[in-house]
Amino acid sequence: MSKLLFSYSSISKKKSIKLLLISIIITSIFISIQPFEINNVRAHSPLADPIEIFSIWNDTAPLIDGQINFNETHPATEWNMAAVYNMYDDLQNIRAKLLLQNDNDHLYIGLDITAHITEDPVTEWGSSVYLDLNHNGIVDSSDRAIVFRNFSVTESVKFQYWNSISSSWEDLESSTPGTIFPSYDIIMNTYFGSSGLVTEPHRQYEYKIGLSELDLAPQDLVGVLFEATNKETSRSGSFTWPYIDSSFLDTTFREKPYSWGDLRLGHEFTYEAFVIEDNFNIKDGQVGENYGTFLATGDIDGDSELELIVSSNKTDASANYLLAIYKYVSGEITQIWNSWTAAYITVPFIVKGIATYDFDGNGEDEIFICGDDPRVIRLFDWSPSESDFLDQDTVFSNSVDLSGYIDIDDGLNYWTGDKQIVVGDVIGRVHFIDYSYTINKKFAYVGYIIPDDVDGTEPVTYIHDVEIGDMDNETDYQEVIILSQFSSNGSTALHIYEFYIDSYYDNPTYWASYHEDDLFENSSKLTYDYYGHTIIIDDVDNDGEKETIIVGRDYLKIFGPFTFSQTEPPLEIAINDGISNPNMGGGAGVIDLDDDGDKELIVGCNNGTIIVYEVIDSDSDPLIEDLSLNEEWILVPVLVKEIPY
Repeated sequence: MSKLLFSYSSISKKKSIKLLLISIIITSIFISIQPFEINNVRAHSPLADPIEIFSIWNDTAPLIDGQINFNETHPATEWNMAAVYNMYDDLQNIRAKLLLQNDNDHLYIGLDITAHITEDPVTEWGSSVYLDLNHNGIVDSSDRAIVFRNFSVTESVKFQYWNSISSSWEDLESSTPGTIFPSYDIIMNTYFGSSGLVTEPHRQYEYKIGLSELDLAPQDLVGVLFEATNKETSRSGSFTWPYIDSSFLDTTFREKPYSWGDLRLGHEFTYEAFVIEDNFNIKDGQVGENYGTFLATGDIDGDSELELIVSSNKTDASANYLLAIYKYVSGEITQIWNSWTAAYITVPFIVKGIATYDFDGNGEDEIFICGDDPRVIRLFDWSPSESDFLDQDTVFSNSVDLSGYIDIDDGLNYWTGDKQIVVGDVIGRVHFIDYSYTINKKFAYVGYIIPDDVDGTEPVTYIHDVEIGDMDNETDYQEVIILSQFSSNGSTALHIYEFYIDSYYDNPTYWASYHEDDLFENSSKLTYDYYGHTIIIDDVDNDGEKETIIVGRDYLKIFGPFTFSQTEPPLEIAINDGISNPNMGGGAGVIDLDDDGDKELIVGCNNGTIIVYEVIDSDSDPLIEDLSLNEEWILVPVLVKEIPY
């Protein structure tokens, strides 16, 4: 079972799919919130949450009176069908909400500033919308801003453009709240009082912008910055989307579109319907920057349908470790089990690695978990009547902590269908745990291997990922593929091992008749990346040949079974801008997400966005991989029903 290492979640943009208006659910492994460069998104914020947001199409226009009458259960209420996103203060606390919708003629923007509870601050206050209309990541004369400011009793709304000569925002026209601009189809208004999200009186803003004024059409993508502040001069008390960190305490972020996010306008045929669901966080309040998750799939209840298993690397207030299972029930994704309410199960550590397999043969996959702890723990004996596991045990206990990476398959090449558990640890060892299917039905430790030095100078010090798979499509032998750290600078290398009779052999390309993995001597050089953390062996391009996918800090790389000897991988996707150098990049998964019979490549961006791709091989020759991408979905977070302060 391939690991799924995702980012937040979820609105899909695939046609004819009913959208789910849900809150942030799954975050990238080791989030560091860095830019994701793909297609035409090239310059915008590494801090956007998500980097791309949607203005949902809806032909019911809100009244621009400043008051956000959002109500998720009453269709007649304005803003009820809007997409809802988080706005942040400069400490990245969620303190406000951004609402977006359009009717193909106008863009509607609502800023529900739930933390601004003073009606008239003594300093200058207001809100702004900044638009990088040509989406080029720099501010130039094509860009526009709508700025409202109130100082004492003086109020003004200004429609502005960027003057490249004076390097400043200049007025095109002025207005006042509630009054449409004389020459432009733009109106803004503000209100102080309760809203549909928070009953305590607070400041709210609404905008209506004619798309023709911005030369925009449905499905267009622009750079955006939304801001509200109650102390304009120092930006103290300011809330923004995207989140702007404390290094921007002055106002220069308004002149730097690379720190903004991206807005795509919804379209009536793509965003024709969606359902507001319950909060789909793994647990309320347990998401945020650097709170990543690990995921896996498995048939936990034995009904031949896969469930999604999700963990969080944050604990709740009671120090409970968070693990949950989701199932697609009656058209909705539903949480069917979690560790903090389980009656019989105790999760004793933060879960980083998850694998599933039916070792006891009862038709139900068992869950195997590990983390920064010496143990591998099994959850099993699922009870449909109680919706709970009835038992758990420790299948392996190491002398030192494990690294949190686990896989299950026939790494010992028994050829009998029997599988083993393989895990890595923090001192560079890869351990094998076998299972006795016929005698006592117990797990037994087999032993470990230590990957060889790759560069010939430094020993392996840490195991970053392990995967068992037939990476070269031999069908007879499976390889154990390892990503290891061998020096203190964080760079990782690829190791390929095959087990034959009683020993493991490293990259035995000189064996002509068997154990051929088609790697040349220095093949790991191609896969060098910092903090490599994911290996997937799967047929990602649906051509009958398995590919090897390797994910590190900077790149996702896809190799064909006969392409490791090439100077470049057949397909490489940048998942980091290479400037900020986070500890990890995004995650990835391969799964038939939409049940169309073809697998998709899921790339989890560490800024909160998930991109779902179709990978296409244009050459039928199995020795040649001519790979390209077709974007299918973009998944982003939207509604959070409760306002966490």
